[in-house]
Amino acid sequence: MDRTEIIGDKGHLMYSTFDDQPVVLETVEGKKEFKIGYPVHIQQPLIQTVVDDLLGEGKCPSTGESGARTTWVMDQILAGYKAQNES
Repeated sequence: MDRTEIIGDKGHLMYSTFDDQPVVLETVEGKKEFKIGYPVHIQQPLIQTVVDDLLGEGKCPSTGESGARTTWVMDQILAGYKAQNES
């Protein structure tokens, strides 16, 4: 199942990472769906900033530190799934 759910004290947000599904926000006021299309080349803009930085023609906003932070967040999101599927 490709779904991330973020639960807060005023509602929850659900979205798919790889499937073309709407973002769903549920609160006491009801359920709202947001259709957000994928960019044509989702990875190209970041890759271009890396190339530009390496060529001395720009500055890439991503660093090892921001990458490590993203990895930590993804590990937290997947912790329950990993615990259920360990052999």
